Amino acid sequence: MKVTICRPLELGQSEVDLWHAFQLQCPALHNAFLTPEFARVMSRRMPHVRVAVIEDGNSISGFFAFETLGFGVGRALCYGMSDAQAIVHSTDAEIDGRRLLAACGIDIWEFDHLVGEQKAMFSPQQIVMRESPVVDLRNGYESWFNQKKSEKHFKQILQRQRKLEREQGAPRFHYDVRSEPELELLMKWKSGQYIRTGRRDRFARPWFADSVRELFETRSNAFSVNLSTLYVQEKPAAFALTLVSNGVMSGWIPAYDTALASYGPGLILRMNLLKSAAENQIRLFDLGAGDHEYKNTFSNFNLLVAGGLVSRPSFVTYARRLQTFPARFATDIVLGNPHLRKVARESLAWVGSIRSSRRGN
Repeated sequence: MKVTICRPLELGQSEVDLWHAFQLQCPALHNAFLTPEFARVMSRRMPHVRVAVIEDGNSISGFFAFETLGFGVGRALCYGMSDAQAIVHSTDAEIDGRRLLAACGIDIWEFDHLVGEQKAMFSPQQIVMRESPVVDLRNGYESWFNQKKSEKHFKQILQRQRKLEREQGAPRFHYDVRSEPELELLMKWKSGQYIRTGRRDRFARPWFADSVRELFETRSNAFSVNLSTLYVQEKPAAFALTLVSNGVMSGWIPAYDTALASYGPGLILRMNLLKSAAENQIRLFDLGAGDHEYKNTFSNFNLLVAGGLVSRPSFVTYARRLQTFPARFATDIVLGNPHLRKVARESLAWVGSIRSSRRGN
């Protein structure tokens, strides 16, 4: 196995085409977060992003996009911001994860959404398997709707939609809107949500906001970004920014008008989005790992993704584990306990209320 390291922007068109071809060979890799388009755009403002071009004999057999943090520490591309991470490779490739990491100069590699099928490629490892909810639209929207319509939480969404129609008027949904002003409003609303809920505001980092803008303008046969909107009384009520590749839509950045929160505009938008997605040949809607109630309400099956780290024996590995183990241990405990998850969310909301009050002053 020969490995060449470069920046994603340095790949030629033939290599990009081959990357796409490898994705088409394996359904588990049909995800926009795994495309060369996503890697290339994000690397433009993230100088530490690299891609390993894997060769077997005289031909390329795979691509591995990653971030290098220096001193032998690496992590998955857009760690914490992407819902799929993997080596994109040909179906007949035999790749040794440890040898690959060594060739990349990585002693320890961290990830949070590794495609479950690839966990066996890496050893030794410390991982936690998580369920990633998915909406299966292969039999059409009506088939999915009929599966869900009798469920308690789904019926509540329908009730809230009827209430919205009675009290505010019928909402208007728009699929795949090409509007920069509405994209800017989405990012503004999402920034406010991060602050309210005590989370780190991604859009406070200009490089991330600029990357989202560039992704929005990036379109190819294998990649696109979809902005869908819900309007009430001629005013925006909710937005959803999703990524699309090979018939799979990935949820990414949703936001809604908090003044309409009691009607659940984000949930109403999501239901309309699924209908339009099915009409536009979307087979699967990947909601991403997490235990949010809305994900369980809409999904009808789960994929498995892995979070954790793989490492090679070294001083860097030992030091990094000491540095991150307490946080990882605490996170695993919280994720595995519904009561603790609720307490954590309430604590974050309390922090967010303090942030919001300070901004107001």
